[in-house]
Amino acid sequence: MKDSGNSFHARHLKRALDYVMNPEKTQGGRLVGAINCQTDMAFEQMMDTRAVWKNRQATGVSHHSSFKEDEVEPDRAFEITQKFVA
Repeated sequence: MKDSGNSFHARHLKRALDYVMNPEKTQGGRLVGAINCQTDMAFEQMMDTRAVWKNRQATGVSHHSSFKEDEVEPDRAFEITQKFVA
């Protein structure tokens, strides 16, 4: 997520999640998945996790897959992404 210096701005995370879970781009959310969180509560759960780890050295991991239009069928792209993050 975009960061400004040493400060974390939750709005960048929220905007990124809204973008990657856009129902118009994900067949109404059918092509949205998550590991270790629920998609409908991802922002809140990520913020909670960040609060727990705030004073520890840890790096958060998130991944957004993107394919060119008509490069791959949507279901195949979703399958590839699921295998990549597993």
